[in-house]
Amino acid sequence: MHSERMKILDFMIAINKLDGLYYSIAKQIGVHENEFVLLYALSDGKPHTQRQICDDWQVPRTTINSVTKKFVKLGYIDLVPTGHKEKELFITESGNAYLTAIFSDFFQKEANAFKHTLEPCADIVTDAISQFVLSLENSLKNINGESKHE
Repeated sequence: MHSERMKILDFMIAINKLDGLYYSIAKQIGVHENEFVLLYALSDGKPHTQRQICDDWQVPRTTINSVTKKFVKLGYIDLVPTGHKEKELFITESGNAYLTAIFSDFFQKEANAFKHTLEPCADIVTDAISQFVLSLENSLKNINGESKHE
């Protein structure tokens, strides 16, 4: 059991170091971490709703909404109604130019690190982490509802 606990701790430390590294990168390139998240999420060139970004990146909706408003004013993103309450965020040409200007060097270094480490097993690692998250989420659903004496 001790070995299992240590493996989980090592895994969580590695994940937290990666998260911290991305936070440091945001500071180095001169953008707020939440702006970094929104730009990174939109860097695939696909439309995303604010809800999708909040769910995927674990950022509060009010935070993403504030960054979205700022980027709309700056002309970096457009909001397109989807027919529901939600709107899809699209990166504009000027937003893409901004993204390219601040992220291109980072994206290249990120791609090189990926190529030299994760590329051969990326699908397996991503799937394993996703399954771990789902399993943990499911097992935690009743954690507050269980009696402490059971």
